[in-house]
Amino acid sequence: MAGHHRTVATGKARRTGSGFGRVRQIREHLPPGEAATNRRRKLRAAARAIANQRINVARDPLVQLEAARDYVRSAAAKYQHDTALQQAVDALLAIGDQIYRDGTQRRRG
Repeated sequence: MAGHHRTVATGKARRTGSGFGRVRQIREHLPPGEAATNRRRKLRAAARAIANQRINVARDPLVQLEAARDYVRSAAAKYQHDTALQQAVDALLAIGDQIYRDGTQRRRG
């Protein structure tokens, strides 16, 4: 049950066997209404950790943007939320407009 979505650590531990066994964390079941919330929290934390790791390693802002886009695509594949996706599209278009308006042109070739 370690790390299971329906359980949470109590902060206590016990030894298995005759005192020389492994140390096992004692976990307790969540109430029925909290299991789904805990599952969402754990899925989000895992996906966010992967995205943060990729963003922190990458130095190129476009590679960082790709990692953030993958995080959003992962969330959108699991949950329906059209208004948030439309806000993301609008924000990216506004940023593109700002880059075209205020950016310094790169040299070709």
